[in-house]
Amino acid sequence: MATTRNSQMNILLVDDDEAIRHSLGGFIRRSGRSVTACADGREALRELEKRDYPLVITDIYMPHVDGMELLREIRQRTPLTLVVLITGHGDVKNAVEAMSLGAYDYLLKPVDVRELSVLLDRIEEYLELRHTNRRLTEQFDDEVKRATQPLRTRLKELSATYSQQLGRQDVGIFSETMRNVFDMAARLHRNPQIPVLLTGETGTGKEVVARAIHYGKESVSTPFVAINCAALTPELFGTEIFGYVGGAFTGASPEGNPGKIELAGSGTLLLDEIGELGHEVQAKLLRLLQEREFYRVGGDRRLTTEARIICATNQDIDQRVANGNFREDLYHRLAVGRVHIPPLRDRREEILPLADFFLKTLQRQRRTGLESISKEARNVLTGYHWPGNVRELQHILERCSLLFDDDVLRASRLRQVLGAPAPATPVRQSSSDGLDLSLSLQPGFDLHAWIHRVVLRALEQNGGNKSQAAKALNITRSELYTLLKQMEHAGPQL
Repeated sequence: MATTRNSQMNILLVDDDEAIRHSLGGFIRRSGRSVTACADGREALRELEKRDYPLVITDIYMPHVDGMELLREIRQRTPLTLVVLITGHGDVKNAVEAMSLGAYDYLLKPVDVRELSVLLDRIEEYLELRHTNRRLTEQFDDEVKRATQPLRTRLKELSATYSQQLGRQDVGIFSETMRNVFDMAARLHRNPQIPVLLTGETGTGKEVVARAIHYGKESVSTPFVAINCAALTPELFGTEIFGYVGGAFTGASPEGNPGKIELAGSGTLLLDEIGELGHEVQAKLLRLLQEREFYRVGGDRRLTTEARIICATNQDIDQRVANGNFREDLYHRLAVGRVHIPPLRDRREEILPLADFFLKTLQRQRRTGLESISKEARNVLTGYHWPGNVRELQHILERCSLLFDDDVLRASRLRQVLGAPAPATPVRQSSSDGLDLSLSLQPGFDLHAWIHRVVLRALEQNGGNKSQAAKALNITRSELYTLLKQMEHAGPQL
């Protein structure tokens, strides 16, 4: 029995046989429904442009535009329109194909009006349920939006704070080179479907650039997930990146576990050190980039991903491709969004601005006493080769702020933290209490330098706590301060 109709259903009937149009059209009108008849598919397409028809009933074989072609056009133009095809008994194969293309159902010639009546009732009931479901869904979405508006506002605020804590906004750009890098990052942020390859030495800031690509200039709520690929075997790569289903292997969780690509959702997955991946894993990564689909380990359900994928390496990737250690097709897939970050020694104009930037950041975050850098210390900074790049510069300043209570960073302090060449021809000796002195007792031995080295070691072992360091050295805090003053005036002796 048909459900009570809220409005009359409009039906478009398409058949090149006038007798069929007349008989079926008459039956449909007598059933209380509206029908418009067309002689072929081309005429039907013109009619569909004039008004909406929730249902089209069409013959398969017609001149100009046949039923199959009409079905394809309708699926592209108005995918919610239902299509029922009329076919002969000997042509059920075409009807089945039509179902795979999105047809709702098919009728066999000659059309049994009782079968047609049941089909129309069923379609009308389906359309009514679809309309009700859409209306309830819209009402539910509106209610959810109203109820969660304060929470979403708060989450947006927390997301902004979170991204600041991750360092998204703590980025100092002090050269044209890095300005170009971050301009490229902004373009990549707007194109999440493009895979990214970040190259550069360790410590140049590849993850900072990756976060800039993810976050852009605005706060985003999608996840940023990072994983180091250096130690991933092919098996670990599968379980870590793709996840696994319950019971996929011995020791697997019964519930299974999502992989990093699922956790990233529509956010960003950073695969660091991809230069270390073997060929088998490289093939899996290439498939993920090309198909945007994957299977959990042990699973048979195909999953898709919308995550932006960023790869990073500190190796000479071009050389690895030339040597056959890295797949050329994978490289070319990644090279579309390649960004190279030069080492700090090649952009020395950034050293001092970065040092001041890190110093201000330390003051704000840790309220350290170190406020400025002396001229001599600045010369040390610019003269140093910085093998650890920006990360080493940041860590050196953090260490200086931890070890020393001065308000100005002086050259002698900086040289102590940077280190100095080891003494020539060391001779292992021990004091009566078993202390390993590792001294070179040769002409010119510098006792003061040795004392300073011991003081610095005591400070390091006690986390910069001067009271604990003095206690470890069995001297008073005042005596320790005197030694520190001597170290400051002595200059680079270590």
